[in-house]
Amino acid sequence: MTNSPQTLTGVQSFADVANLLKVSPKQLKYLLYVISDAHRYAAFEIRKRTGGLRTIRAPRRELKFIQRRLAVILNGFHSPRHCSHGFC
Repeated sequence: MTNSPQTLTGVQSFADVANLLKVSPKQLKYLLYVISDAHRYAAFEIRKRTGGLRTIRAPRRELKFIQRRLAVILNGFHSPRHCSHGFC
């Protein structure tokens, strides 16, 4: 999929956003407005080298799908400069 400003030009409603993300408006509303953050993300802990614990909150499958789809769309608009990949 090639992303251009025209990709988002026709997006004027919630249903258009859901269509762009390839989910139903009902599913998108449910994920955004009905379920709580505690149910959108799975929390677990991993040990740090220094001895403490780090809490990780990973998105659940349905939310992860939407986030990845949105990342693909937004990355199509980004042209990084050579120096932005690290130190010049």
